[in-house]
Amino acid sequence: MVLWAVTAGLAGTAIVYRLATMRGRPELWWWAFTLSLCGIVAGTGFLVNEPAVNRALDRPNVAYLLSNLSFICAGGSVQVYIHCLRRQRPSRRWVGAHTATAAGTATLVFTGWLLAPIHDQWWPRFRDIPVGPYAWAYDGVFHVYMGAALANVAAVSWQKLRTTPGDDHGRRVGLVLIMTGGLVDVVAQSLYLFRTIVQPHVGRSALAYAGAADVLTVFCMLAIAGGTIAFLAAPRAVAQRRARELCAALAPVWSRVRELYPEVALPEGELLRRRASPGVRAERMLIETQDALRLILVPVGEEPVRAVARTLCDPSRPAAKAGEVPAIRALPRLTTRQDEERFALSLADRYRKEAATNAP
Repeated sequence: MVLWAVTAGLAGTAIVYRLATMRGRPELWWWAFTLSLCGIVAGTGFLVNEPAVNRALDRPNVAYLLSNLSFICAGGSVQVYIHCLRRQRPSRRWVGAHTATAAGTATLVFTGWLLAPIHDQWWPRFRDIPVGPYAWAYDGVFHVYMGAALANVAAVSWQKLRTTPGDDHGRRVGLVLIMTGGLVDVVAQSLYLFRTIVQPHVGRSALAYAGAADVLTVFCMLAIAGGTIAFLAAPRAVAQRRARELCAALAPVWSRVRELYPEVALPEGELLRRRASPGVRAERMLIETQDALRLILVPVGEEPVRAVARTLCDPSRPAAKAGEVPAIRALPRLTTRQDEERFALSLADRYRKEAATNAP
């Protein structure tokens, strides 16, 4: 109960913070992720407080139904979310198919619960209800759907794992945890189904299968939660650390560039508006350094990085000279962000060496 309350509080805080700091309309993947999170939290809350919810709503055995519907909402939203991960432009047809499947499953579960002969007596928990063939009309359908949904999560995680670079450790660990959690939950849903099938024949001893499934479900939720945190937060943390390292390395040459060529400086308002995070500062340093290469003249045939560093250290030469071209034309074309970073770091390193050599 305490764990669920803490989880619900953290989830609510994260959602409110994201909405408060968001600019523009949320994208589809954000809504899908948020609905998944809300569905898991709500479904768990209904399940762990089953007797209290039944009493509060004054309706026999309704908490388990609400829990199932919440988890079905989460399962459908997860399918939409992973579809968004696989495609830059989500297909409306597939989003509609996932939504319709979840809605149809929820309708079957709700209808089965209404028609089941379980409303004339109060049971503390759903598992205390004698299992009959009618259970397949709602409980069996629910477990089949959740097993299929988690199997798809595991399959997509495996596909993403195969295409994730080996040095992206955070995402790879996250995907492994999510895939493992999904596979474990498939086993758990199978055990729940097996319990439903055999309980009419073996009695309450079949509840041992449900108990084992409960343990696997808890493991699944912890694995998926940990994997999601690793998948989303770890790459961001690595990027922030990389940006801080880049800022520290580029600071000397960037300051010199702004001193000699103040016209390359970007407006301060844009930087302040974006709160000057390490990533924004690093981006600014790269852009301004790249812009300065259009103004720095270097001799044709001389190693361009060394020539730019020498010019920055000793800009007293004539503004233009025969045989000199803008540095941007003498350098290899920088086509990717990685190329820009590598060049900027090599220039910063060369500038430090030239500055140390020319120091009095």
